[in-house]
Amino acid sequence: RIPFLNKRITPLIPITLILLIVLILIIFYVAPTTMLNLGFFSFSVLYPVFFLVFLLFFGIGTLLFRNRFHGMLLSLFVIFFLLLRLNDLKHPIFFVILIALFVTTEFFFAQSGRHAASSHRRKHEKETA
Repeated sequence: RIPFLNKRITPLIPITLILLIVLILIIFYVAPTTMLNLGFFSFSVLYPVFFLVFLLFFGIGTLLFRNRFHGMLLSLFVIFFLLLRLNDLKHPIFFVILIALFVTTEFFFAQSGRHAASSHRRKHEKETA
């Protein structure tokens, strides 16, 4: 038993490894200009790749930080960064703005989380007193 893993996070390990293998296979064997045809719908292969990258970094972030919210923030950060690069927004200021946005988001939710927990604790203390 690995001490830092809990029962909720442990199933993410094989899922993350499978996503990594699938993503590597798609990167090596599918051209970026390939169009996928599903019935009446035709779309670029980039959409499933972005979805797989999102899921992969969500799993990695959740495993590293042991928190789904931080995994979500990491995966959104990577997706927004890749979207900026895809649209040729490669100046370093865009990266700095993106980091500032996600750090601010983390501070905002961490602050509101602590506040909600402390108000819940105070409410529970009043009820038990």
